[in-house]
Amino acid sequence: MEIENSDNSRSQEMNNMGLALLNADKNQNAIKYFEKSIQADLDFFEPHYNKIKAFIANEKFDEAMDCLNEIINEDENQKHAYYIKANILFYFYNSVNEAIELYNKAIFLGEKNENIFLNLGICMSSCGQNEQAIKWIERAEKLNEKRIDILIKKGEVLTTLERYEEAIITYDNILVQQADNQDAYHFKAIILAQINNNREALNVLDNAEEIIGTSSIFEFDRAVIYENMQDIEKALYYTDRALEFDDKNTVALLKKGYLLSISGDYNRAKQIFNLISDIDPQNFEGMFNKANLHMLLKEYKEANEIYNFILDNSQDNNQFSIYSYYFKALSLKNLGDLEGSQKAYQTAIVFYSALALKYSQDVQLMVLKANTLRDMQKYLEADEIYEYILELNDKSGDVHLMRAKNYLYMSNTEKAKEQLDCAVLINKAFSEVIGLDDEFKDIYNKI
Repeated sequence: MEIENSDNSRSQEMNNMGLALLNADKNQNAIKYFEKSIQADLDFFEPHYNKIKAFIANEKFDEAMDCLNEIINEDENQKHAYYIKANILFYFYNSVNEAIELYNKAIFLGEKNENIFLNLGICMSSCGQNEQAIKWIERAEKLNEKRIDILIKKGEVLTTLERYEEAIITYDNILVQQADNQDAYHFKAIILAQINNNREALNVLDNAEEIIGTSSIFEFDRAVIYENMQDIEKALYYTDRALEFDDKNTVALLKKGYLLSISGDYNRAKQIFNLISDIDPQNFEGMFNKANLHMLLKEYKEANEIYNFILDNSQDNNQFSIYSYYFKALSLKNLGDLEGSQKAYQTAIVFYSALALKYSQDVQLMVLKANTLRDMQKYLEADEIYEYILELNDKSGDVHLMRAKNYLYMSNTEKAKEQLDCAVLINKAFSEVIGLDDEFKDIYNKI
């Protein structure tokens, strides 16, 4: 029998050889055979995609993008090419908007699978479009209701949307399938703590430990729950228990430093924040917390040096860089550098105003903007924003304190006292904060 040796059969043969090498992790060698397959039959797209896989495996993302562009130039309806290109843009180039556009184009052309829906949902969530994100994630779930990573992401986005009951149901669905899923127990416990169902949260962790055993994350969760219950001693105890698993766990160390700060053990707190910097010199959260501790202790020069370091060494979109614009100005004001503080406040308000246009639901950002306006003596504008923030979240004791300070500067001590009462009603620990503030304590017990 005569065997036909067409270009197509040679292309398939070269492609298969390339796949064998790719499966053996010999990616560079595989590329050579995929190129031979492409040369044998330009209309056979499988080796193009396999070549892209090899480039991605070798972290040669520019080369992979070149291949994808060649495919799209050859056939602009190649839906899978848009999908892979979107993945690379999102996961490796952090080009979120471009990725969203290409995911949508791929779906429009007919690329419909659980991965593209999930990835588009993750993409939407990463840029704060959580209402859209949950729609795509739920579409992915419909295609595979038992896929754990889809359910975990669904629970995360539902929590962000404060749809807590639905999130708990989602984590329960995971536990029905995987009774030993640590993430599901962890997230369920944290949600219960967020809605102040602390005892049930502790019960969830008890059940988890019966099945899985004790772990660093469960001990840390207990610390968070006891902190939420205002039992700082137990919170510190469980933070130390978490650190027994890994004494270089910077998340647990940050919690310990914070707990020591609010309990008044300032020297030990500083030692913890210094330890964090030794472990991770780029841990800006630890630096920022230490700077704030210096501010509390009226060590403004030391605080200012840290804020400047954060601003000089972190990216503009870094959370603690954003925070440091305001606190740099405040530290300069307290140092008596009025000219320097005014410039810093002007820089901060321009920065925050630009961000607020896009992230008006970001409470922390709006607080920073309001505080900056307050310190610039724009009290009415500041109060307007404080009011907006409390309409978003009326359980924020910190914001009541900040608004009280604003009323003090407006010489409205009666309204300032009302805000202080609100803060203490939310968390009695705020009474200690009020007692440390010369302006607050002068009015708190007099009116």
